[in-house]
Amino acid sequence: MERTESEEGNNEQIDVAVIPSKWYESQPAFITPTFNDSSQRMQWRLKQNLDYFYLMNYGRQKAEYYMQLEDDVATTPKYAQTVLNYLQLKEGRPWFSMHFSTLGFIGKLFRSEDVKIITNAILSYYKYKPVDWIFLDVEYSITCSPEYRKEQCIRARDASRVMVSPPQFQHIGKLSSLGGKKQKLKERFFDKSSQKMTRSNPPAKVTSSMPTYYPYTAELGYQKFAFMWFTKASTGDNVTIEFHNPVKVLGVQMISGINPAPLDMFAHDTKLYAQGLDKREQLLGSFSSYGDIVVRMNGTAMTALILRIFSNHTRWVIVGHMEIDYEN
Repeated sequence: MERTESEEGNNEQIDVAVIPSKWYESQPAFITPTFNDSSQRMQWRLKQNLDYFYLMNYGRQKAEYYMQLEDDVATTPKYAQTVLNYLQLKEGRPWFSMHFSTLGFIGKLFRSEDVKIITNAILSYYKYKPVDWIFLDVEYSITCSPEYRKEQCIRARDASRVMVSPPQFQHIGKLSSLGGKKQKLKERFFDKSSQKMTRSNPPAKVTSSMPTYYPYTAELGYQKFAFMWFTKASTGDNVTIEFHNPVKVLGVQMISGINPAPLDMFAHDTKLYAQGLDKREQLLGSFSSYGDIVVRMNGTAMTALILRIFSNHTRWVIVGHMEIDYEN
């Protein structure tokens, strides 16, 4: 690290934190097995949990947010932009975790002030459960009333999560630090469109004047964790989202130029408008030079969102992460 990453280290872009060896040495040689795990796996789990505790407790003091990653993951080209956009979209809103991956603990993001809740739980249960199971316990503890039924608890837990799809990280490592264990699980929808999972956008009629690459219509990209993929975008074209009932919108996000076509972006002069109860249009903002738009609003009731194109595009345009944050 000193040889290859010295510049980043000197500029405080990289920290190297090493857990004290006495933390391991002070642990018992035998731990009563849980979940029918072998003695070898129990020791491996214990060490992993101690590593998580040390890393999370160290990292939470360094920034406003904490994301758990590993050294053997692949990323989407716009993963950093996507993470920052979701943080901006959900600014000031209640959430406990953002999930940029579905596997294990990879790609989970928290406010640093909330990480201490997790590390306290790890310290209490590190001998008994894997860290991702401990995290589930924490989620249910802070969202589920003892009076809730199971279905209510699941809904309350899910409401505290911000689920991001497609996933931004793929675990590519195949060999585990646990001898004889191979990692075969993969993100099924990494960098791909999913027509099975439904977005939480408000009910609306979605239309577009632009031709699409089937089946990636504007309606599909609005309703599902899928793309909108337009084969032609020209001056005067639009995407119109007409809400079934007036909606108090708090934020809107779209990201164009995502994989598998990172160059297929909306131009900077593509603009987003809101239509109020009086049918007047208000400009909310323009797409950035990176092909995205994120706007926050004060919850004013509106009847529609309209995306307008003001230039002829020489490439197709692919749009993902179509998210509307609103008052339920």
